[in-house]
Amino acid sequence: MAHEESSKLDKLLNRLEHCNEESSHALCMSAFLAPLPIPYEILEGAFGPGPMPVLQPLSRLGLIEVDRENRTYTLREDLREDILSDLGREEAAEYAGLAVDAVSAALPAPEQSREGLCDRLLPHALACVQHMGTFRVYYRQDARLLLAAGFCFFDQGRFAQAEPLFRKALDVVEKTYGMDHVEYLRTMGDLSACLEELGKDDEAESLLLRCVMTAQEAFGREHPEHAVALTNLAGFYMDRDLCEKALPLYRQAVKINTKAYGDSSVEAARDVNNLATALDRLGRLDEAEDLYRRAWSLYEATIGPDHADTGVVVNNLAGVLEARGEVREAGALYRRRLEILQANYGVDLSCPEVEEAVADYAAFLKASRRATVLERLKRKGGL
Repeated sequence: MAHEESSKLDKLLNRLEHCNEESSHALCMSAFLAPLPIPYEILEGAFGPGPMPVLQPLSRLGLIEVDRENRTYTLREDLREDILSDLGREEAAEYAGLAVDAVSAALPAPEQSREGLCDRLLPHALACVQHMGTFRVYYRQDARLLLAAGFCFFDQGRFAQAEPLFRKALDVVEKTYGMDHVEYLRTMGDLSACLEELGKDDEAESLLLRCVMTAQEAFGREHPEHAVALTNLAGFYMDRDLCEKALPLYRQAVKINTKAYGDSSVEAARDVNNLATALDRLGRLDEAEDLYRRAWSLYEATIGPDHADTGVVVNNLAGVLEARGEVREAGALYRRRLEILQANYGVDLSCPEVEEAVADYAAFLKASRRATVLERLKRKGGL
């Protein structure tokens, strides 16, 4: 940048600092975001709710264009280049870090709903990813941004684009938290789920086995995090119809969580249902029925009779009873599952859970009526 242009920018920043120091910081931070409209959520992630006091001085000087209807602002492209070339390395590191923190705060956590936010925030998250490690060492907030961006791609079925973000997140978590931290285990689990979707089963299994060993070494054999790792590995085997390999893992998880949380806890209910599912798939219906009934009772006592998870167990038990020919109780339980889903989702047939339950009940009715007709024919000597 020419000396005259540099002086012009310095004077501009001085004017902004005189008017509003936060506006100056927002302007420099914005240069490290994508050259697209910047959502207010990012600015609020850095400076708190109500972005207009920060944006008004910038708009008044013609440095940005504000779109109040879409809650975005756009930085002049020529000004972006001036800022990036004029900032010293330490200042660039400060503003790059501010951008990472702001986008990370705006992105929803993995367990939160991401609907509507990913499209607005993802380009800016990817711009921040490019700055990570360039100006500064990694911070814990970087891992949160990488995971949140990865899940945005994951939700859209763009697993190949999610994979490098999860891998980088695991690297950052290892550097900032260490390998004996729960965040390291959970990030390994996230990466393994992505690898499964990409058909990289061998590497996914290897990561899940690492999770089991790491949890055992870091927390001990009887720690709930060890049970989580065992359950995730068992789920991997169940998805591949390797129920014999899953069964001992589920049994171990039941023992750990029963000791940790008690035998009347929601954790115990979940583990018992998992164990019953493995036995069910192996055709050990008597054992499965007993465990499903126990899980049902535990869920009703802990999370309530109308909770969606209670409905899952009810449906599982109905399937076992149907397989054993106990048609009357199976039908009652299929109807009960529909009642639970109605309590949670209404009667919206576009809801996948409701649609599945209706289909299951319809298939049951069709099969049970056919069985009744066949039995009548047998009695009459028709078969």
